[in-house]
Amino acid sequence: MKSLSVTLIVLLVLIAVTNAALETHLCVDMSHDTPCKGWPAGLYPVCFGCGMGFFAECQGDEATVLNCPTVQDANGYPSILMFDNVTKICVEKTDSCPEKKSCVDMAAFAPCEGLPDRRYHLCNNDCKLGYFAWCNNEKDVTIKRCTHVDDGNGGYYRLRFDTLSQSCIEESTSCASHNWSSG
Repeated sequence: MKSLSVTLIVLLVLIAVTNAALETHLCVDMSHDTPCKGWPAGLYPVCFGCGMGFFAECQGDEATVLNCPTVQDANGYPSILMFDNVTKICVEKTDSCPEKKSCVDMAAFAPCEGLPDRRYHLCNNDCKLGYFAWCNNEKDVTIKRCTHVDDGNGGYYRLRFDTLSQSCIEESTSCASHNWSSG
C-alpha cells in the first residue's frame, strides 16, 4: 500500500510538472477567428508575435492584444521586452516565447532558417512601406508587398502587413508597435 501511495504522489508531481512545462509554451494564434476558444481567462504570449513583445488577454473566445514596452538596454539601444508565461510579466529573456527571431533579415545567408512557414516583417525595413517576407520550408523566401487602396480623394495609401493576423490591413498593430527601420 505504501508503494502505491508513493507511486501516486510521483505521478501527481509528474503531471503537475508536465502541465507547468506545457503552460510555458502555450500561445494564442491571432490569425484564428476565435483565438482564445477553449482557453481559460488570463494572459498568454501571442504566437508569432511574442518575440516582438505581444501577449493577449483571453476573455471567452476573444483576445485583446497587448504589448510589452520597449526599453533601453545598457548601451542605450532599444530592447523589446517579452511576455513570460510563467511569471505573467514582461522580461528581457524568457523560455516561454518559442520565437527566436521576430523578423526576416534578408542580409543573412539563410534568412528563413529556423522559422515556421509564415509571413514576417523584414528586419531593417520601414514596415509602413508594406513589404513583408513569406518563408517556406525554412529555405525559400519571397518578398511581397501589400497593395495600395484608393483614398477617395485622388490619392492612395499603402496597406501594412500585420504579423498577428497574417494579412495586409490599414492599421497594423505589429507595424505600429515597433520601429522596424531600426532593426
